[in-house]
Amino acid sequence: MAKSAPDGYTLLLMSNTHTVNESLIRNKPFVLTRDFVPVAPINYSDLVMVVHPSVPAKTLAEFIALAKAQPGKLNYASSGPGTPYHMAGELFKAMAGVDIVHVPYKGSSGARTDILGGQVQMMFDAVTTMSEHVKAGQVRALATSGKTRSSVLPDVPTVSEAGVPGYEATIWLGVMAPKGTPPAIVNKLNAEITKIVSRPEVRGDWGKEGELRADAGVDVRATFQPVGALEDRLLAGEPCDVVVSTAAMLEEFARDGRVAVSTISTLGHVHTGIAVRSGEDAPLIGTSEELRASLATATRLYVPDPERATAGIHFVKVLRALGLHDGATPPIASYPNGASAMAALAASTERRALGCTQITEIKSTPGVALVGALPGEFDLATLYAAAVWASTRDPELARRFVHRLAGPDSRDLRRDAGFEL
Repeated sequence: MAKSAPDGYTLLLMSNTHTVNESLIRNKPFVLTRDFVPVAPINYSDLVMVVHPSVPAKTLAEFIALAKAQPGKLNYASSGPGTPYHMAGELFKAMAGVDIVHVPYKGSSGARTDILGGQVQMMFDAVTTMSEHVKAGQVRALATSGKTRSSVLPDVPTVSEAGVPGYEATIWLGVMAPKGTPPAIVNKLNAEITKIVSRPEVRGDWGKEGELRADAGVDVRATFQPVGALEDRLLAGEPCDVVVSTAAMLEEFARDGRVAVSTISTLGHVHTGIAVRSGEDAPLIGTSEELRASLATATRLYVPDPERATAGIHFVKVLRALGLHDGATPPIASYPNGASAMAALAASTERRALGCTQITEIKSTPGVALVGALPGEFDLATLYAAAVWASTRDPELARRFVHRLAGPDSRDLRRDAGFEL
């Protein structure tokens, strides 16, 4: 698929399995953000956590208590490593603080057959597929995974409200095209796909099954990536209306005429911090001595690219300053950017593993918790800003978006995301 002609006739229908595998599988013949461009979102659905009727737990709280009383005795099925069902299970384990054995299958059908037959005890599955088995009494639904209750299973609480605050997991579908597909073709495909998934009959049928149309309107998402990756994607013609990056990088873009200099608006500083998996005890990092001791006793350190990513480069300098470089530190696992490093930390099973990246990336990653910013002389604060990309399809809407994002109405949003205002 990655080597197909970029003419708009060959497209990839993908799920969030592909995005997870960017972090879990290193030697793939393609890189999603390098070899493809996004075309359009399709839909998403919540998952439902079910157990076989033989499991004595009637509620999520009872299941957590049972799992904690019998660590390593209960198990859960998934359709394979890296799938949304696997990630939902690992996120639940991390946030609930339980030890449950993962049983991966080669596809969903085998996992569903065995949860229905009682060969495995628990499973996260799409509401669209599993709800009929819940209603038939073949499995017991303990919780759904969305922010709000599912319209298909309205009497089933969410995981968050039933005992694991902040938990959320979904499965989504989207369309990608090979890198190099002309922006005009991408925009045309986006418009036509959006029309189709917006049809009342399509939305109605999906709603009955528990699927929701992905919002094709304004989507406020800021992804902090290594500068090279951001530049590559933008220069390749990936559609863009607003860019969020370091103030220094936006000034470079302005000199090249790639962003409208008059629209550059400061968002705030972002500090570099230390993270642990959710549920792990937070180590002491308030002083250089405490930081050194915590890093020295960590089982593994998850960091963004120490040669290209700002936080990764800085972290190596911190290790050297503490005398923990060149073999005196635990193994370092490096990833293309902070987001993928934090996703890998969340999915890890090692106790006392730590991560280091910008606080915004820590706070936006489910399954990890912020310990705090690097102390004193080791702190790194980077100024971020937003600006309108020169080739935006709607300059006025993009300008208003930047103004709103950087304005007083969004102060709480930026602060919650990890910006220091």
